[in-house]
Amino acid sequence: MSSDPTDRFLNLMATGGAQTYHGEPVSQLEHALQAAALAVQARADDALVVAALLHDVGHLTHAHGEDAAENGLDTVHEALGADFLTTFFGPEVVEPVRLHVAANR
Repeated sequence: MSSDPTDRFLNLMATGGAQTYHGEPVSQLEHALQAAALAVQARADDALVVAALLHDVGHLTHAHGEDAAENGLDTVHEALGADFLTTFFGPEVVEPVRLHVAANR
């Protein structure tokens, strides 16, 4: 696999997007698109729409398998995703990704 971060990002989306979203009847990609569509519907700014689209990218960067949460393992996907996205985006996208789990609690 390429070490180029853009190639890695595109590969994550291409290979991980089809994974089931935590036992739900949608894929990771479908969940991401749903979140982004809701952000657009709420008239969020472009950065927040991108953050909504990418908020769960951390699920695709860890090596614990797609059923980690169902097995009680907290992969801290929000931190993994935010750290990964710093290569591509500024804080206006990265910080909502980093904070989205805490915001849901």
